[in-house]
Amino acid sequence: MIARNGNQLDISVRFTDNGSYHATQNLLNQSVAYYSFDSIAFLMTGNLNASQASFSNISIETGSALPSTELAVATSAPVTYVDAVEGGSGNTYATGGSLDATSWVGPDSSSSNATQWNKRTLVGGNSDTIFQGSTTASTLPELSTQITGLTDGSYHIWAFYWDQVDSDSQNWVLSAGLNSGSLSTYSSPGEPAVTGAATTGVTRAAELSFTNNPLVEDGWNGSIYLRNLFGVRLGEVEVSGGAAVNVYIDNNVTTGTSNRAWFDGVGYQTALPTADNSYTSVLGIDFNRNDALGSPSQSGFRIISGSHTQTANASSYTKTIGSHQVTVSQPNGTNFEFRGANTDSTRAIPGGDTSLSYLVSDFIATREGEVDIQITGLAAGKYRFRSWHLEPVTGSTHGFAQGVTDITPNLIEAQVGGLTLAAVEPTALGAAGLGTTFINDSQVPTLEFLVNHDGSSPLTIRLRAIDSNGSERFLLLNGFELEQETP
Repeated sequence: MIARNGNQLDISVRFTDNGSYHATQNLLNQSVAYYSFDSIAFLMTGNLNASQASFSNISIETGSALPSTELAVATSAPVTYVDAVEGGSGNTYATGGSLDATSWVGPDSSSSNATQWNKRTLVGGNSDTIFQGSTTASTLPELSTQITGLTDGSYHIWAFYWDQVDSDSQNWVLSAGLNSGSLSTYSSPGEPAVTGAATTGVTRAAELSFTNNPLVEDGWNGSIYLRNLFGVRLGEVEVSGGAAVNVYIDNNVTTGTSNRAWFDGVGYQTALPTADNSYTSVLGIDFNRNDALGSPSQSGFRIISGSHTQTANASSYTKTIGSHQVTVSQPNGTNFEFRGANTDSTRAIPGGDTSLSYLVSDFIATREGEVDIQITGLAAGKYRFRSWHLEPVTGSTHGFAQGVTDITPNLIEAQVGGLTLAAVEPTALGAAGLGTTFINDSQVPTLEFLVNHDGSSPLTIRLRAIDSNGSERFLLLNGFELEQETP
């Protein structure tokens, strides 16, 4: 049986000798929002004591069919992995130094090193090498890894590190970013929590599509791979004149001799818009509080505003933008809530060099788990929808980004015609989420998909929060934008 279960694809098989097989595929943060299967293959270890085998009674459970007028579209290209290599012919060096200066490279040792990145060999990793930072002191040099040879255009940039996934006592992390000195620390989803480390934007490399074939799992112990490669999507850059892209790396190991950073390499991925198309903004909505001073607005977006007091709000808001009409509503008719960083001391306006700071400083919210967005007056064509989901709360909870508990994030899905096209995990500024008020655009959880629309009826997008905390399903929406493809 193949069936979707929340953000996973479950594959289950039962054999005539009462044996069974079960596997899951994570669908979160995947580059393709619509899934199709031409065949099913099972890879099993051990000996097959049969001359032949056949399969029957295979059932496939799917969601509702996508209407013929709407078609989900892939939104990104495969990732190209670039291994980190030191030395004059390499690509990695201590920030501020030069490629041929290698004093930052330490011995092949698992021991803590307060001044050098130990170059480990024969422990796995791509090209059988990784760079290990294993000191709890902030004394290691920041590293720069260059990506060269790119043609002009837009690219998503990744950093890759290894994590030991079989231990509840070890936290393998990576600090990375696109601006020297302003790095964020990341840890792997599902692993022990690390103070100040974010999991948003972190993806198991085995779930990514690559143009080359990097090693993504290692350390097979007979039942699982002990070490998994993880990728961190750091943000989007624009390459002009063939300029190199610098990725900055550091370690932020917290406590314990077994904790470390195993940095392996970086990656790049062609970003939308592609060379053969571009997208022009049709409309954008920023949700603001209107009952306090200092409510910032996103440039170029129209405003839908409401009060911190829920009874003063409505369950549906309509905004006319040119020939288009946008209606945002709750299916069950409950009034919306508006929260944000105005005079609310528990929430902040995020700082940093980011164009989304004002947009994500406040938001519209519901505890009912669903928001419908209906847009009329659209011409036939291909559209890109993007929405943003960051809770600017500065405390130790996830606030309106919470899932089954107030310190764990929810999962938000977007549906068109009953089919889920994309999903994103919201986060918060505070300790339960990013642990910082300095953000860049890549740290803002973004839900994104492409959709073909025939122009004959309204485009309706339903946002759904998956996880419940008691009787409440929290869902927050900072704003959204709809763009149309221009051939």
